[in-house]
Amino acid sequence: MHAKRVLTGCLFLLMIAYGLSITMIGPLMPILIRRYSLRLSGGGLVFSFHSIGGLLIIFVAGVLIDRLPKLKLIGLLFLLYSVWLLAIGTAPVYSVLLLLFFALGAATRMLDITLNAYIADLYPERRAFYLNLLHAFFGIGAFLGPILTQSLLDAGLGWHHVFLAFGGLCVPILATYVTVARGREDSSKHASLEKGNHTLSWLRNPRILVLSLIMILYAGHQTSVTVWLPTYLQRHIGTDARTASYALSVFWLGIIIGRSVTSVLAARLDPRHLLFGGCLIGGILLVMGIMSELSIALIFAVGIAGLLTGATIPLIIALGCGWFPSHSGSVTSLLYLNSNLAKMIFPWLVGAIADAYDFKLGMLVAGITLVLASLLTLPLLRINQRCT
Repeated sequence: MHAKRVLTGCLFLLMIAYGLSITMIGPLMPILIRRYSLRLSGGGLVFSFHSIGGLLIIFVAGVLIDRLPKLKLIGLLFLLYSVWLLAIGTAPVYSVLLLLFFALGAATRMLDITLNAYIADLYPERRAFYLNLLHAFFGIGAFLGPILTQSLLDAGLGWHHVFLAFGGLCVPILATYVTVARGREDSSKHASLEKGNHTLSWLRNPRILVLSLIMILYAGHQTSVTVWLPTYLQRHIGTDARTASYALSVFWLGIIIGRSVTSVLAARLDPRHLLFGGCLIGGILLVMGIMSELSIALIFAVGIAGLLTGATIPLIIALGCGWFPSHSGSVTSLLYLNSNLAKMIFPWLVGAIADAYDFKLGMLVAGITLVLASLLTLPLLRINQRCT
């Protein structure tokens, strides 16, 4: 049991490092736009290429994850993740930068899926609790990302130095994981095949469609805030760069707290009720904050929205893996496929609406998607099968 907890701690540490790279892009976006003389929609392509790489690798993940030893796969993927971060810091031109973001997206998405599937296999009796904890640690990394990025920029470092610093930080983390995981038996290996449940009949279940649509809408919300909030606060509302970067940390602080609290609540309350109430209230508050055009109101609304909806992804994964436990890797892959579809489209969509009409109208997408996600949970509430 002690070795299992130490391994779990290492997995959480990997998730923190993964979270850093997601939110570091937001504070760097205004610099990249100025550096390469881009339109807002062009700036969104950086994150879109990241998401396209993740999208394509998901097709591989859905086939292989339940057939490969997840512990070894996690170590290999984190190594690739670290290498691509370091390589981005040396990218000579914008086209190479986009290609490297594509590769980084593939490595990080495969890593994310494998981590989620392995935690779900490792703790089948408390799946929702540990998945929420895993995502809470991702939130810690995402919370620290804008703060560390802005601190490095304030110290006079260039944007490429930020990637080099974060890539270098991954090296000791990877060494720790390899040391702990070495020699440990991967009990989840071939789990689905050993049970003989390797068909795709679960794909025809309408619950999978609903969970996929909720994932698309929530990922669209989270990506829109992560990529565009700092730029929106600076360009449209007129806040300074430091405040704009820290506003993104407020969002992820809310997510961390939300996931930590939900890890306890999920044992007592139906996850579907948590999804409905959180997305509905969070979406309405975020729309109100954006409409106010006041920085303090928007930052407050973003923080509360993060608090109320932060557990959406782990709750969706827990429901999917609980309803289809023999296909944890495949279900997680499909859900993240939909997440990446959203992350490929929404950064560009918000930027395109801002270019064509108004930045505020583009940012409203971040709130409207939450309201729509809450409405999609209603069909799930009619199912007489609670899963935690």
